[in-house]
Amino acid sequence: MDKCKGDCGGTCGQTGCPAMKKRKQSMMTMGYSEEAVDAILFSEKPGLWANIHAKRKRIKAGSGERMRKPGSKGAPSAADIKEAGDDD
Repeated sequence: MDKCKGDCGGTCGQTGCPAMKKRKQSMMTMGYSEEAVDAILFSEKPGLWANIHAKRKRIKAGSGERMRKPGSKGAPSAADIKEAGDDD
């Protein structure tokens, strides 16, 4: 991976990025702890299966939501499921 030049606006996620350092410093002056800032800026987002499991849990608890039908707008495609891995 190429070294960031800082023109990403702090969205590249690299630890040595000048924009990320500035963003981290800004968050720390707002009162966030260094550990919290690192968790926010450098952690990976939950994957597709984590989202599916969370929604199933909400539905089971009575949220009134429904799972989308395969092929409908916004539903994960077969390729998305395959890419996410077989975690079901």
